Amino acid sequence: MKEAIASTQGSGPQLVAVLLFSAVLSGGPAFGQQEAATSADHILKTMSAYLGGLESFSVNADIDLEIITHEGQKLQFSSYAEALLKRPDKLHIERKGLIGEVQLSYDGKRLTLYQKDHNIYAQLEQPGTVDDAIRAFELETGITAPGADLLFSNPYCIFR
Repeated sequence: MKEAIASTQGSGPQLVAVLLFSAVLSGGPAFGQQEAATSADHILKTMSAYLGGLESFSVNADIDLEIITHEGQKLQFSSYAEALLKRPDKLHIERKGLIGEVQLSYDGKRLTLYQKDHNIYAQLEQPGTVDDAIRAFELETGITAPGADLLFSNPYCIFR
């Protein structure tokens, strides 16, 4: 379309015709996409405000992690997780699966990661909120916590 506009610049009626024709062809989807984006953003803001406003909640999840090896083989690891959150500073996540059983706990002062199968743990002093604990975990370990964006006090800011 840029080529058509560029080639008709300064030609008056031809430019208007090209612009009207382009608007007719793309008007429906463009307006529909904008409305969908606005609606999706509104839904995301509403959901975020609801989750962020909850004093406490729990969530259960079935998790599938797929890995493709250098040889092209696809491996799938399934697990189950349960998260319990109480704002502003309590969090407990338990994940069980073929790889093992891991627990992450936060009490407002200390973040503890415990691997039950091998009876090992790591702790990180992190006073603050659940938001602070999630950020600290991800920064210290280099591991992005899947689904953790929904645990933040303002998930909408994380999604943007």
